[in-house]
Amino acid sequence: MSNITFDFDTETPSKTDLESLKKIQDNMSQKAYAFFDILGNETLLSEIEHKAVDLKKDFTHFVVLGTGGSSLGAKTLCDLKSNPFDDQNPQVHFLNNVDSHTIEQLLQGLDLTQTCFIAISKSGSTAETLCQTVCIMKHLESRGTDVKKHFVMVTEDKDSPMTQLAETYLITPLNHPKNIGGRFSVFSNVGLLPAALLGVDMRRIHRAAQAYVEDFQQAGTSHAAFEGALRAHQGMMSGKNISVMMPYVDRLASFAQWYAQLWAESLGKKGKGSTPVAA
Repeated sequence: MSNITFDFDTETPSKTDLESLKKIQDNMSQKAYAFFDILGNETLLSEIEHKAVDLKKDFTHFVVLGTGGSSLGAKTLCDLKSNPFDDQNPQVHFLNNVDSHTIEQLLQGLDLTQTCFIAISKSGSTAETLCQTVCIMKHLESRGTDVKKHFVMVTEDKDSPMTQLAETYLITPLNHPKNIGGRFSVFSNVGLLPAALLGVDMRRIHRAAQAYVEDFQQAGTSHAAFEGALRAHQGMMSGKNISVMMPYVDRLASFAQWYAQLWAESLGKKGKGSTPVAA
Protein backbone atom coordinates (compact mmCIF):
# COMPACT_ATOMS: atom_id res chain seq x y z
CA MET A 1 0.00 0.00 0.00
CA SER A 2 1.39 3.40 -0.94
CA ASN A 3 1.93 6.10 1.63
CA ILE A 4 -0.84 8.67 2.06
CA THR A 5 0.24 12.28 1.57
CA PHE A 6 -1.54 15.56 2.19
CA ASP A 7 -2.01 18.16 -0.52
CA PHE A 8 -0.97 21.11 1.65
CA ASP A 9 2.29 21.76 3.41
CA THR A 10 2.55 21.40 7.15
CA GLU A 11 4.55 24.15 8.77
CA THR A 12 6.85 23.37 11.63
CA PRO A 13 5.24 23.86 15.05
CA SER A 14 5.24 27.44 16.25
CA LYS A 15 6.29 28.54 19.70
CA THR A 16 2.62 28.70 20.68
CA ASP A 17 2.06 25.16 19.40
CA LEU A 18 4.96 23.84 21.47
CA GLU A 19 3.79 25.72 24.55
CA SER A 20 0.32 24.21 24.14
CA LEU A 21 1.80 20.72 23.83
CA LYS A 22 3.87 21.19 26.98
CA LYS A 23 0.84 22.48 28.88
CA ILE A 24 -1.17 19.41 27.90
CA GLN A 25 1.65 17.06 28.87
CA ASP A 26 2.10 18.86 32.19
CA ASN A 27 -1.64 18.62 32.86
CA MET A 28 -1.50 14.89 32.17
CA SER A 29 1.40 14.47 34.57
CA GLN A 30 -0.53 16.41 37.22
CA LYS A 31 -3.66 14.31 36.58
CA ALA A 32 -5.70 17.31 35.50
CA TYR A 33 -7.79 15.32 33.01
CA ALA A 34 -10.27 13.23 34.96
CA PHE A 35 -11.29 11.17 31.93
CA PHE A 36 -7.71 9.84 31.75
CA ASP A 37 -7.23 9.57 35.50
CA ILE A 38 -9.85 6.82 35.81
CA LEU A 39 -7.90 4.54 33.46
CA GLY A 40 -6.92 1.37 35.28
CA ASN A 41 -9.28 2.06 38.18
CA GLU A 42 -9.95 -1.51 39.29
CA THR A 43 -12.74 -0.50 41.68
CA LEU A 44 -14.64 1.12 38.82
CA LEU A 45 -14.06 -1.81 36.46
CA SER A 46 -15.13 -4.38 39.03
CA GLU A 47 -18.31 -2.46 39.85
CA ILE A 48 -19.26 -2.29 36.15
CA GLU A 49 -18.42 -5.96 35.65
CA HIS A 50 -20.58 -7.07 38.58
CA LYS A 51 -23.47 -4.83 37.48
CA ALA A 52 -23.36 -6.28 33.96
CA VAL A 53 -23.36 -9.84 35.28
CA ASP A 54 -26.36 -9.12 37.53
CA LEU A 55 -28.34 -7.46 34.75
CA LYS A 56 -27.74 -10.31 32.31
CA LYS A 57 -29.25 -12.73 34.80
CA ASP A 58 -32.66 -11.10 34.30
CA PHE A 59 -32.59 -9.49 30.85
CA THR A 60 -31.68 -10.33 27.25
CA HIS A 61 -32.25 -6.86 25.75
CA PHE A 62 -30.99 -3.49 26.89
CA VAL A 63 -31.94 -0.03 25.63
CA VAL A 64 -29.66 2.93 26.29
CA LEU A 65 -31.55 6.22 26.60
CA GLY A 66 -29.30 9.20 26.01
CA THR A 67 -28.01 11.66 23.48
CA GLY A 68 -24.64 12.97 22.36
CA GLY A 69 -21.65 11.87 24.40
CA SER A 70 -23.82 9.94 26.82
CA SER A 71 -24.65 7.54 24.01
CA LEU A 72 -22.26 7.73 21.05
CA GLY A 73 -19.14 6.58 22.88
CA ALA A 74 -20.89 3.52 24.26
CA LYS A 75 -22.40 2.74 20.86
CA THR A 76 -18.95 2.91 19.29
CA LEU A 77 -17.66 0.29 21.73
CA CYS A 78 -20.74 -1.91 21.31
CA ASP A 79 -20.49 -1.84 17.51
CA LEU A 80 -16.95 -3.21 17.76
CA LYS A 81 -18.34 -6.30 19.47
CA SER A 82 -21.87 -6.88 18.22
CA ASN A 83 -22.84 -8.67 15.02
CA PRO A 84 -25.75 -6.87 13.31
CA PHE A 85 -26.63 -10.03 11.37
CA ASP A 86 -26.79 -12.31 14.39
CA ASP A 87 -29.84 -12.58 16.62
CA GLN A 88 -27.61 -13.13 19.61
CA ASN A 89 -28.38 -12.37 23.23
CA PRO A 90 -27.92 -10.07 24.88
CA GLN A 91 -28.60 -7.19 22.53
CA VAL A 92 -28.01 -3.51 23.23
CA HIS A 93 -30.07 -0.86 21.44
CA PHE A 94 -29.61 2.91 21.49
CA LEU A 95 -32.43 5.46 21.51
CA ASN A 96 -30.95 8.90 20.79
CA ASN A 97 -33.94 10.95 19.73
CA VAL A 98 -37.47 11.83 20.84
CA ASP A 99 -39.36 10.40 17.87
CA SER A 100 -42.73 8.91 18.76
CA HIS A 101 -42.65 6.58 15.76
CA THR A 102 -39.27 5.13 16.74
CA ILE A 103 -40.26 4.77 20.38
CA GLU A 104 -43.50 3.01 19.44
CA GLN A 105 -41.63 0.61 17.16
CA LEU A 106 -39.12 -0.10 19.91
CA LEU A 107 -41.79 -0.86 22.50
CA GLN A 108 -43.74 -3.02 20.08
CA GLY A 109 -40.71 -4.93 18.84
CA LEU A 110 -39.17 -5.91 22.18
CA ASP A 111 -40.24 -8.41 24.80
CA LEU A 112 -40.48 -5.89 27.61
CA THR A 113 -40.34 -8.60 30.26
CA GLN A 114 -36.79 -9.27 29.05
CA THR A 115 -35.78 -5.62 28.53
CA CYS A 116 -33.89 -3.24 30.79
CA PHE A 117 -33.61 0.49 30.06
CA ILE A 118 -30.44 2.42 30.92
CA ALA A 119 -31.08 6.18 31.14
CA ILE A 120 -27.93 8.32 31.08
CA SER A 121 -27.67 12.06 31.70
CA LYS A 122 -24.76 13.73 33.47
CA SER A 123 -26.75 16.83 34.41
CA GLY A 124 -29.96 14.92 35.04
CA SER A 125 -31.82 17.57 33.07
CA THR A 126 -31.19 16.60 29.43
CA ALA A 127 -34.58 17.23 27.81
CA GLU A 128 -34.41 14.45 25.21
CA THR A 129 -33.34 11.80 27.71
CA LEU A 130 -35.95 12.86 30.25
CA CYS A 131 -38.69 12.69 27.60
CA GLN A 132 -37.56 9.22 26.53
CA THR A 133 -37.40 8.06 30.13
CA VAL A 134 -40.81 9.39 31.17
CA CYS A 135 -42.52 8.00 28.05
CA ILE A 136 -41.14 4.52 28.63
CA MET A 137 -41.79 4.59 32.38
CA LYS A 138 -45.43 5.51 31.78
CA HIS A 139 -45.74 2.75 29.18
CA LEU A 140 -44.36 0.17 31.60
CA GLU A 141 -46.69 1.41 34.32
CA SER A 142 -49.68 1.08 32.00
CA ARG A 143 -48.80 -2.60 31.61
CA GLY A 144 -48.50 -3.12 35.34
CA THR A 145 -44.75 -3.60 35.07
CA ASP A 146 -42.42 -2.83 37.99
CA VAL A 147 -40.52 0.19 36.65
CA LYS A 148 -37.78 -0.10 39.27
CA LYS A 149 -36.84 -3.58 38.11
CA HIS A 150 -36.53 -2.53 34.47
CA PHE A 151 -34.53 0.70 34.85
CA VAL A 152 -30.94 1.68 35.50
CA MET A 153 -30.14 5.38 35.76
CA VAL A 154 -26.73 7.03 35.49
CA THR A 155 -26.52 10.66 36.60
CA GLU A 156 -24.66 13.03 38.90
CA ASP A 157 -25.30 12.82 42.61
CA LYS A 158 -27.28 16.04 42.90
CA ASP A 159 -30.87 17.23 42.87
CA SER A 160 -32.18 17.13 39.30
CA PRO A 161 -35.27 16.00 37.38
CA MET A 162 -33.64 12.60 36.81
CA THR A 163 -32.77 12.05 40.47
CA GLN A 164 -36.32 13.08 41.34
CA LEU A 165 -37.62 10.47 38.89
CA ALA A 166 -35.32 7.92 40.45
CA GLU A 167 -36.66 8.72 43.92
CA THR A 168 -40.24 8.44 42.68
CA TYR A 169 -39.63 4.91 41.44
CA LEU A 170 -37.25 3.93 44.28
CA ILE A 171 -34.31 3.56 41.88
CA THR A 172 -30.78 4.05 43.21
CA PRO A 173 -28.84 5.78 40.39
CA LEU A 174 -25.30 4.89 39.41
CA ASN A 175 -23.07 7.91 39.88
CA HIS A 176 -21.91 9.74 36.78
CA PRO A 177 -18.43 11.16 37.53
CA LYS A 178 -18.92 14.85 38.33
CA ASN A 179 -15.59 15.93 36.89
CA ILE A 180 -16.01 14.13 33.56
CA GLY A 181 -18.08 15.70 30.80
CA GLY A 182 -20.62 13.54 29.02
CA ARG A 183 -18.73 13.55 25.74
CA PHE A 184 -15.55 12.38 27.50
CA SER A 185 -17.22 9.65 29.57
CA VAL A 186 -16.51 6.58 27.43
CA PHE A 187 -13.97 5.19 29.94
CA SER A 188 -16.47 5.49 32.82
CA ASN A 189 -19.63 3.50 33.57
CA VAL A 190 -21.40 5.60 30.92
CA GLY A 191 -19.49 4.00 28.08
CA LEU A 192 -18.38 0.76 29.66
CA LEU A 193 -21.61 -0.61 31.17
CA PRO A 194 -23.41 -1.01 27.80
CA ALA A 195 -20.21 -2.43 26.29
CA ALA A 196 -19.72 -4.84 29.19
CA LEU A 197 -23.20 -6.25 28.59
CA LEU A 198 -21.95 -7.42 25.20
CA GLY A 199 -18.77 -8.87 26.61
CA VAL A 200 -16.37 -6.11 25.60
CA ASP A 201 -13.05 -6.45 27.44
CA MET A 202 -13.08 -3.27 29.54
CA ARG A 203 -9.66 -3.80 31.00
CA ARG A 204 -8.15 -4.18 27.54
CA ILE A 205 -9.71 -0.86 26.53
CA HIS A 206 -8.29 0.85 29.62
CA ARG A 207 -4.85 -0.68 29.07
CA ALA A 208 -4.78 0.43 25.44
CA ALA A 209 -5.84 3.96 26.38
CA GLN A 210 -3.19 4.09 29.11
CA ALA A 211 -0.51 2.99 26.65
CA TYR A 212 -1.59 5.66 24.18
CA VAL A 213 -1.48 8.40 26.80
CA GLU A 214 1.99 7.30 27.94
CA ASP A 215 3.20 7.22 24.34
CA PHE A 216 1.86 10.74 23.77
CA GLN A 217 3.66 12.07 26.82
CA GLN A 218 6.95 10.56 25.66
CA ALA A 219 6.77 11.14 21.90
CA GLY A 220 5.86 14.83 21.96
CA THR A 221 5.89 16.52 18.56
CA SER A 222 6.39 13.22 16.72
CA HIS A 223 3.16 11.71 18.07
CA ALA A 224 0.30 11.26 15.60
CA ALA A 225 -2.15 13.04 17.92
CA PHE A 226 -0.03 16.18 17.98
CA GLU A 227 0.66 16.03 14.24
CA GLY A 228 -3.07 15.60 13.55
CA ALA A 229 -3.99 18.50 15.81
CA LEU A 230 -1.35 20.66 14.17
CA ARG A 231 -2.61 19.86 10.68
CA ALA A 232 -6.20 20.50 11.72
CA HIS A 233 -5.31 23.87 13.27
CA GLN A 234 -3.20 24.98 10.33
CA GLY A 235 -5.94 23.85 7.98
CA MET A 236 -8.51 25.98 9.80
CA MET A 237 -6.16 28.96 9.79
CA SER A 238 -5.69 28.63 6.03
CA GLY A 239 -9.41 28.34 5.23
CA LYS A 240 -9.61 24.54 5.05
CA ASN A 241 -12.40 24.41 7.61
CA ILE A 242 -14.11 21.06 6.94
CA SER A 243 -12.83 17.98 8.76
CA VAL A 244 -13.90 14.64 7.30
CA MET A 245 -13.86 11.30 9.12
CA MET A 246 -14.31 8.54 6.55
CA PRO A 247 -13.83 5.03 7.95
CA TYR A 248 -13.95 2.22 5.42
CA VAL A 249 -14.87 -0.28 8.12
CA ASP A 250 -18.60 -0.66 8.65
CA ARG A 251 -18.32 -1.22 12.39
CA LEU A 252 -16.62 2.18 12.72
CA ALA A 253 -19.60 4.11 11.32
CA SER A 254 -20.74 4.99 14.84
CA PHE A 255 -17.18 6.07 15.66
CA ALA A 256 -17.43 8.65 12.86
CA GLN A 257 -20.67 9.97 14.35
CA TRP A 258 -19.06 10.15 17.80
CA TYR A 259 -16.05 11.94 16.34
CA ALA A 260 -18.29 14.55 14.71
CA GLN A 261 -20.03 15.23 18.02
CA LEU A 262 -16.76 15.42 19.95
CA TRP A 263 -15.16 17.68 17.36
CA ALA A 264 -18.08 20.08 17.06
CA GLU A 265 -18.86 20.39 20.76
CA SER A 266 -15.23 20.67 21.84
CA LEU A 267 -13.86 23.01 19.15
CA GLY A 268 -16.91 24.96 18.02
CA LYS A 269 -16.47 27.81 20.47
CA LYS A 270 -16.56 31.60 20.14
CA GLY A 271 -17.00 31.59 16.38
CA LYS A 272 -14.01 29.32 15.84
CA GLY A 273 -13.56 25.68 14.88
CA SER A 274 -14.30 23.70 11.75
CA THR A 275 -17.17 21.65 10.42
CA PRO A 276 -16.92 17.90 11.09
CA VAL A 277 -18.34 15.53 8.47
CA ALA A 278 -18.94 11.85 9.13
CA ALA A 279 -18.67 10.15 5.74
